[in-house]
Amino acid sequence: MDVHHAQPAGSGQREAQRHRRRGGAYVLVVILSAIVAVLGTGGLLLRERVFEIADRRSGSAAARTLARSSAELAIQMVHDGFDVSSAWVGLPFVDFDLDDGTLEAYRTGTPTDGQVTIRGAGLIGDARAYLDFEMDVSVGYRDRALALSPVAHWPFDEIAAEAPAGVVDVVGAANGVHADITAAGTSTGPDGEPAPWFDAGLDAVGVSHRDWMELSEATFSMWVFTPHAFDWGVALSKGSSFANQATTWVYVSAGNAVVSIEDSGTVRTVWGAVASESWVHVAFTAGNDGLYLYVNGREAMHNSSKIRDIGDATTSLTIGAVYYEGTGTIGDHIKGSVREVSVFDSVLGAAEIASLAGSGWNESLDPPEVVAGSWRWGVE
Repeated sequence: MDVHHAQPAGSGQREAQRHRRRGGAYVLVVILSAIVAVLGTGGLLLRERVFEIADRRSGSAAARTLARSSAELAIQMVHDGFDVSSAWVGLPFVDFDLDDGTLEAYRTGTPTDGQVTIRGAGLIGDARAYLDFEMDVSVGYRDRALALSPVAHWPFDEIAAEAPAGVVDVVGAANGVHADITAAGTSTGPDGEPAPWFDAGLDAVGVSHRDWMELSEATFSMWVFTPHAFDWGVALSKGSSFANQATTWVYVSAGNAVVSIEDSGTVRTVWGAVASESWVHVAFTAGNDGLYLYVNGREAMHNSSKIRDIGDATTSLTIGAVYYEGTGTIGDHIKGSVREVSVFDSVLGAAEIASLAGSGWNESLDPPEVVAGSWRWGVE
């Protein structure tokens, strides 16, 4: 028995793919037996009771059994990777059509707060039953970041010594290179994947200048980890031609994340407290409305002076330290780690940044789960 995924097709048109099997008087037994075969040990445990239910139950009870089976099939499909949030409302993505009834599942509303409502429905004869429930289909941090269309995004989830391509930009081709790959340590990010460990004096990652780095407005976003008793170090910088300063930099100093941008000879600075020994989301925006710093999705400080140029120097973007073009040296290394560094060529709004950072990592590797207490029966 086939289970079918109704995927979006063409220019936004979505069509359900239906395969129908016909049967005779024994059709309920056939369909339920086939569902057991599809689900195996991980699905609804009908097994020996299939024939008993088919023989003894009334039409409404049989419809409820079909509805529950539809719900179980829908859950199995979502666990297997089906994107239920993209399915059309009311258009079945599970659909078995019988001579005298139907078994189907479909989405019933717009996803809210990462949750989507699914209805498993069963129709046999004149009896119809349905079982509604919610599933948490929230996406992970990287998917949320990429959905906001950055011009570059470096996950920093490679093990340096095993990554000959360097630090990969998953949006474009702006890959980075370790300054000292032999000194590149490895830590662990909040998602259990590798993260680089910069040890305050050796390694950093350089990304060669690109034209898109000459920004008149921008948003930078990243996760930062620093240990206890760490006093000073730069997480990200875009250098200048001067020997002892950067045009744009994000650094950690005495328990604060600090963003400093030099624009037309004037330095604008914002800062906000960050915890040590934990992963902290740091983002800043720069443009006509000035310079904003956000820590864990909340606004920490605003400098209202207009920012006209961000990173307009032709030097490398450096992560984990500062590259001083005037002397050709790298300095002010951070001790700690970074993950999921994004650059946007626009100013993200406060709500977008709160949405991006507010749910933390929210592991997308874990399968979506049914929201506890969300089951609701209905019979027509």
